[in-house]
Amino acid sequence: MRASELVAAQAEEIASLKSYCAVLKGALTTAGLEVPSPPPWTFLTEQEGALLGLLKAAYPGALSKVAIEELLPSRDWVRERALTIVPVLVHKVRRKLGEDIIETRRDRGYRLSDAAVRSWSEASCPPASS
Repeated sequence: MRASELVAAQAEEIASLKSYCAVLKGALTTAGLEVPSPPPWTFLTEQEGALLGLLKAAYPGALSKVAIEELLPSRDWVRERALTIVPVLVHKVRRKLGEDIIETRRDRGYRLSDAAVRSWSEASCPPASS
């Protein structure tokens, strides 16, 4: 599967999961139950979500900054700052989801932590999987 196809498939899966979660919220509200707060990954931008999807697809391996930049959905302003955008995205994801979600591997790049992958497998509406 080509990188662009992988990103497109992940975007479709994210949309499907968001729709599924909306149906569940409606059912809870209809039943008079409290709707839980949305999980933190629902506040990720498209680029941040794509980063997590790429890292999950590569798990347990790591991806270099160059590989991540090449696989991220293209934006004109991103291409101008190509290699500086990856550390910025990693920082933003860590700020939103916790410092320990993404590990930095010296001379190899970034990878998802084992704890992050375990917590997603236990969640009821996890981020898109590969």
